[in-house]
Amino acid sequence: MSSALGILSDKWSLLVVRDLFTGITTYNDLQCSPEKRPTNILANRLTRLTGHQIVEKKPYQQHPVRYEEILTP
Repeated sequence: MSSALGILSDKWSLLVVRDLFTGITTYNDLQCSPEKRPTNILANRLTRLTGHQIVEKKPYQQHPVRYEEILTP
């Protein structure tokens, strides 16, 4: 099992967690943060954080299906 420090050790992961903690939950809103994170990095970090069960995806719209990213307890 990876340590929290190893998972969150890069700048982009920390910024994603920061934004989620402050209530920004949609991919578009995360992408529009002042840091201007590239889409490939954002997608990679969200996938990684989801894989480590730090973030979970929940649908908020059905047609088309859209998800919000939420920090797990």
